[in-house]
Formats: sequence, structure tokens, C-alpha cells
Amino acid sequence: MGARGSIAECAVKRRVLGGVFALALAWPAHAGAHCIEVSDIVGRSRCTRFGSNWADGGSDFLWPVSGTAGASFHWLDARGLALAGTTTLSRTSLREYRLAGQQLGPDSLTAISADIGGTIYGTRWIDFGFQFQFGSVLLPTGPITTSADGGSLRLTDAIYAAGGLVVGSTFRTGPVGWRLEALLGGRDIQFAGTSTDASGTRSTVASRVEWFAEPRAVLEWWPSHWLSAGAYGAVALAPSGVGAGAGVFIAAHLVADDARLPR
Repeated sequence: MGARGSIAECAVKRRVLGGVFALALAWPAHAGAHCIEVSDIVGRSRCTRFGSNWADGGSDFLWPVSGTAGASFHWLDARGLALAGTTTLSRTSLREYRLAGQQLGPDSLTAISADIGGTIYGTRWIDFGFQFQFGSVLLPTGPITTSADGGSLRLTDAIYAAGGLVVGSTFRTGPVGWRLEALLGGRDIQFAGTSTDASGTRSTVASRVEWFAEPRAVLEWWPSHWLSAGAYGAVALAPSGVGAGAGVFIAAHLVADDARLPR
């Protein structure tokens, strides 16, 4: 009886250890998996590999949002930049003038900006967001010297600022995806320097404020479950002319790359 008991005990131990070992092997494949019920019907659920859900509610609800940071280049048609300028005469008075884009010298200018933005994914195919860009316009030949305001202008600095709403549609296959989107908003291209005439030298600012639309094609890669990086090419459409753009970005997400929105 003792021998039979020992044999039975050993068999039970082997089975327990075998079950623990099998569970240990299976755990990495399912540790991140997460399923939530989407209906009162038993068994009807939505699952993701990495343990996240988009907008199904519940105690583990996460808003389907992401935040981005990046940098971009903007190629501007300088010939269409009709600028409105002001020269400071005193603390209380300004003198206004106009400056044609052709007076800037080069036919095109390049701006470099730092970008921040955010996105909320409204449906499975459409997302909405915002983006702000701030940087400088490169002056390839140094300060711009031209005539206006009844004297001579020397423009030494230039800034580029833009922002607006972003509307897009994302098509994703695992960790790689692409997106079509458009930035719709406004931008300010501003030059600063001095104006010199018979009465002396004063500070002056000449700027162009206008609306613009920037359709983009975006390629995005997810190196981890919650971070992505990408690049895009764009065409900029504005009253001053047609330009182009390109940028790179990184994004942090509150949802994993395989999460799915309701239809």
C-alpha cells in the first residue's frame, strides 16, 4: 500500500509540474492579450495583443489619443510673399509700407520648424488633431537689403509660425502603417530688421499672414507598443503660391499599435 501511494503521489507531482511548465511556456504569448465584452451575448468580445482597448468603456478605459513632437522643412515661394511692413517712429506712432516678394531677392526660401501636436481617433478610419510649428526662415545670402518705406531696409531675421487642425485617415498593418492627412490653418512669415532714411535708423517688421492647406502622405513605424516614429511629404497651398514640405516625428500613444476602433 505504501509503494502504491508513493507511485500515485509521484504521478500527481509530475502532472502538476507539467501543467506549470506548460503554463509558463504559454504565458508570454498571452500576457499582453486583453479581451473585453462588447455585447450581452456571451463570447462576443474584442481582443488586442498588447492589452489595450480604444473606446469601449470599462474600468480600464483609455482615451484614443496620441501626442507628437518633431521637426519639419518648408519650401516657400518667395515671389508671392507680398509683405505688410511697419516702421517704429516713436512709442505711439508707426509708418506702414508694402514690400513685394520679388524685392526679397531669391525666388524661394526655406524654413525649419519644431512641431508639436496631438491626435484623437474619432472612428476606425478618421482621426482629428492639431499641430503648431515654430521656427526660422533661412536667409541664404545673409541679410536682405532692399528699398521701401522711403529709404533702405536691412532685414536680418525671419521667423516662421503656423498652426491649425489636422484631419486624416490611417491604414495600418501591424507595426507599419501609412496615413493621408491635411493640415488646415494659418501661418505667419515675419522679417525683422532696420529701416534707414534721412531722419535716421529705426526698427522695422514686415510680415505675411495667410491661410494655407497642407495635404500630406505619412509613413509611420511602431518600434514598440506605445511609441511610433514616422516621416511625411507635403504640398503647401496658400494665396502666396504653392510650396512643399517634409517632416519627421515621434509619437506617444495611449493605445497599442493593434488596437481597433468600433466601425
